[in-house]
Amino acid sequence: MLAHVTRVGMRRPNSNVQVFPELRAKQAEHLAERPDVTGLFYGIKWDMRDDDVPNNAHAVSIWKACLGVALYAQNAVEVPEPLWLRELPRTAVVALSAKLGGVIRRKPVRVVSYAIENAKFVELVGNVPCHRFVRLVLGAFLKLYLRYAVDFVVFGTPSAQKAYAAIWPGTERYPVILELPASRGVETRSRQGLVFLGETSPRKGIDVAMSSWELLEAEYPDAVFSIAGTGPLDDAITQWCRANPGQRRFLGLLPHQEALELIGSALVLVAPSVREKRWREQVGLPISEALSLGLTVVTTDETGLAGYLSSQGHQVVQAEMLSSQSLAAAISAALVSPLPMSRVSGDLPEVHGRQRSHEVLHGGSGD
Repeated sequence: MLAHVTRVGMRRPNSNVQVFPELRAKQAEHLAERPDVTGLFYGIKWDMRDDDVPNNAHAVSIWKACLGVALYAQNAVEVPEPLWLRELPRTAVVALSAKLGGVIRRKPVRVVSYAIENAKFVELVGNVPCHRFVRLVLGAFLKLYLRYAVDFVVFGTPSAQKAYAAIWPGTERYPVILELPASRGVETRSRQGLVFLGETSPRKGIDVAMSSWELLEAEYPDAVFSIAGTGPLDDAITQWCRANPGQRRFLGLLPHQEALELIGSALVLVAPSVREKRWREQVGLPISEALSLGLTVVTTDETGLAGYLSSQGHQVVQAEMLSSQSLAAAISAALVSPLPMSRVSGDLPEVHGRQRSHEVLHGGSGD
């Protein structure tokens, strides 16, 4: 049974509040390390179990979230990023509740946000009915919201800052702190093979990865391609693995800790995401986890970390040029000459980029 927000939980002096539409394992991990923050969430992601929820996180309805931040938030309220358009109505209501509560209590509350969306605003609106009218109205609302309701933003990638600059002049005054993980430590045990982790759908590129592996598996008879996750292509992946069970494994949905163990047993992570309608890869949690465990990453230039990955020697394929052959070449290069795990780990910051961003947002060092 998930806990609900209480007056005791929100009454801590100088408390900061962070709002999550859906709490996921990585966010819970970070939240547990920040007891000074009260987390409010509407639901949990598939990689979470009820007993994984930290003591400072509380399941609430939108109305309890609004009431909580209005009455008890003392310092900063971190809301989901503005360009998460599906979430924007709830985000705006919570932000305005925090502002109104601060005015009533005569104690101003800062509304802050962390942004990693790198798709353009016009792409996010998509081909909805009355597209031009909706775009104009939503664009105007966003500009007003960003100008008057949001006090500070940290961008997790340069591409996110660029995406926001198209509708929000002056984004250069806010910092970019790359969403890079801290190292989890690199074990000296032997690793081999490659792994895919995530939604088993075309937008994540698993279909291209499978056809690429078909071109390579004869060259790497000792390597296994392990796939973990769930999605619309589960049945197709199951059948595909049966054709060569010695080099193809489908593990389905894994708890977070088991997923980390799987990644830590591999040499290469494959994450060839492509755009689909209004969706574009922002960072990619599997990429982050793979870096933290020292893997060589094979991905496309859709992720907001593409510039960093390319500069560090990982394999980045242009999404427009993605094919079975181009991805196979990148995978082969990674298997033949993987980056030293100690180097991948050594290039990472001492503190997770998201945690550093959190300190800037809630510590006020961005003022």
